[in-house]
Amino acid sequence: MYGITETTVFVTYKEIHDIDIELNISNIGTTIPTLSGYVLDQNQQLVPIGIIGELYVGGLGVGRGYLNKEELTRQKFIENPFAKGERLYRSGDLVRILANGDMQYEGRIDEQVKIRGFRIELGEIESVILSLPKVKEVALLVKEDALQQKSIFAYVITRSSVTVAYFRNALSSILPEYMIPSSFIELKTMPLTVNGKIDKKALYSLGTNITDTGVEYAAPTNEIEEKLVLIWQKILEKQEIGIKDNFFHLGGDSIKSIQIASRLIQEGYSINIQDIMKYPTIETLSKCVVKHTVSVNQDQIEQEINLSPIQSWFFENNTSQYSHFNQSIILKSNAPVSEEAVRAALQMIVRHHDALRIVFKKSDEGWMQENKGDESHYFFESKTINNEEYDAYCDEFQSTINLEKGPLFKAALLRKDESDYLLFACHHLVVDGVSWRIILEDFSTLYNQYLNNIELKLPLKTNSYAEWVDDLLQFSNSSVIEKQENYWLDIKSKGDFAQKLPLDKETKISRFEDTEVCSVQLNANMTDLLITKCNTVYNTSIDDVLITALSFALNDVFNITKTTLNLEGHGREPIHNNIDITRTVGWFTTLYPTYIALKHPENNINQLIEVKETLHRIPNKGVGFGILKYVLKSIKMDSPQITYNYLGTFGNEINDQKGENNFEYSNQYKGQIVSPNMIRHSLLDVSGLIANGKLTIDIGYDKNQFFEETIEKLITSYKKHLEKLVLDLSSNQEKELTPVDLTYNKLSMEQLKKLQESLFNNN
Repeated sequence: MYGITETTVFVTYKEIHDIDIELNISNIGTTIPTLSGYVLDQNQQLVPIGIIGELYVGGLGVGRGYLNKEELTRQKFIENPFAKGERLYRSGDLVRILANGDMQYEGRIDEQVKIRGFRIELGEIESVILSLPKVKEVALLVKEDALQQKSIFAYVITRSSVTVAYFRNALSSILPEYMIPSSFIELKTMPLTVNGKIDKKALYSLGTNITDTGVEYAAPTNEIEEKLVLIWQKILEKQEIGIKDNFFHLGGDSIKSIQIASRLIQEGYSINIQDIMKYPTIETLSKCVVKHTVSVNQDQIEQEINLSPIQSWFFENNTSQYSHFNQSIILKSNAPVSEEAVRAALQMIVRHHDALRIVFKKSDEGWMQENKGDESHYFFESKTINNEEYDAYCDEFQSTINLEKGPLFKAALLRKDESDYLLFACHHLVVDGVSWRIILEDFSTLYNQYLNNIELKLPLKTNSYAEWVDDLLQFSNSSVIEKQENYWLDIKSKGDFAQKLPLDKETKISRFEDTEVCSVQLNANMTDLLITKCNTVYNTSIDDVLITALSFALNDVFNITKTTLNLEGHGREPIHNNIDITRTVGWFTTLYPTYIALKHPENNINQLIEVKETLHRIPNKGVGFGILKYVLKSIKMDSPQITYNYLGTFGNEINDQKGENNFEYSNQYKGQIVSPNMIRHSLLDVSGLIANGKLTIDIGYDKNQFFEETIEKLITSYKKHLEKLVLDLSSNQEKELTPVDLTYNKLSMEQLKKLQESLFNNN
């Protein structure tokens, strides 16, 4: 019998026969004589036989309503549209009438969802998935995707190993495309409630970090492939990566390639970073892996060092306030922090990473840097602090670094509001975004070693910052740099045609104390599309997509179609194969101009190709520009008005060996990381960063130059164009080459298309 409390328990009855058991359907029979049943659609109209609808119950057993719940009573107990004076109860149960008049139960209406305009029964999809021979159990969830639209996620327990391709191929012959789940997550056990039902709330916390590349899984076939799989899974935070999966489709980028090369060295092998970008599958990349035989001096560096191009830029543009220009990170601990473990970890880190012991000296000839040998050359203190003291403490913490005396690396353990925080600060002259990943990973490793009474140990040192600077200065005398000069002179001449940003207000001097930041964030699903799906079609990078969207936003708000951007890169581009800086701390950043023209304002895909063609032709990712301007001094060029910097993904550096977080990134105030009196060098500072699975875009500006509403319009337009571009690219499955992808890359896009058409017609 089938029953509902609101209709005095029993509603239908059914005599069960062997055939009913064999059919394995939920046949609930027909209504008992004192009740009536109606199967209605969403407009409360009767549905035909075989069509799913909601069961409404009428008759003598229908209750009067809910006690003291008038609104709920009005929703659930309605007038019978087919019998005047009677009332119906809306059961919320979905059924269909069979040919013999019986009703078949199909699930609850709250399990009915609307996907892309189609009303879908999750129970129906579950039944189909369960019919697949390799599936043992399944549960479906509906989550919002990139634009708050609903997508279906299938959590499955299988009888044998399967791939996403298996599910898609099997289901496509049974279900329409809109009913096929967008993601399949394989579980070993299904979470259950105390009542033995599937705990769907618990499923939400399991995440969706599966490998969904559309490529059938291929297992590693040798030791090197096995090591690469494990390293990729750690760095890319994915499960079940196969040797045919594409590095870029899994969210890889140039910064992650550095991390992969570093991890591989720890396993006794080495690889060129260019090879990771050139051969994006483990199957092809593994052939480039060789035994690591390069010997690097493990002693502490104590010597004077010339300035790198980016350090020269800093001193050239800052004649005062130079001691207060930091990068900073604050972590929140998930458990009480051991002060002794922190001290032990910090001392080991400063001993290991030579650049953290650098100080700077000024003479009549200019600035030099000196690597000290003192392993205690850092600052650390532990402090219990209240909310009233906190901001002032952080401001002082950031402002008291002395560039000439040191130390330039600081940390503080702050106990506040019954939580423990670790505040790190370091002068930007000796650290960058990649360096922080290295420092935080090492800190997590050492901290856990101390807590577990394991000998404190880090991987072998890579080449020092001092060795890299010397190598860069030697490279400045090469024919490669000489050949690049014409490229940068061409960029300079194009920059003469760039349009100036129109200011809302004029100010003589722009200082950091007048800086405001406007931010916007993409949700997790949109971010995942950005780093995995959307760059496969045209072989683009995240920078290509972000800068394309920015070019549209600048046109929307400022009516600018020609602009120069000051691009920041990680700067760890390979110069000589015998220099390994994959685990070296220092400021390696490149800063170089590029000219972006909005040639296709009505077509975001064509504009993306235009931007890609521009960015992918920049020689050595801009390394040569810094050498030409600050070492050889053969190019003089004003800095562009807009600076752009994509910092990549932060996240798993603070996981322990089991992948669990001892610490998490916090948005707590860190203090003023740059002197309020320091001069700003750009009108707009555009930056992007992925943390906790979400992309955040910041636009910094001077409040005395731009109204807040102007920048809000800009960042809103930026997000709109970015989301549209990501979705347009992610929905396209066909891959297409552009001229820069070819060995002979001097064709235009139009010439390439004509060539492709000609080859197609001839074939």
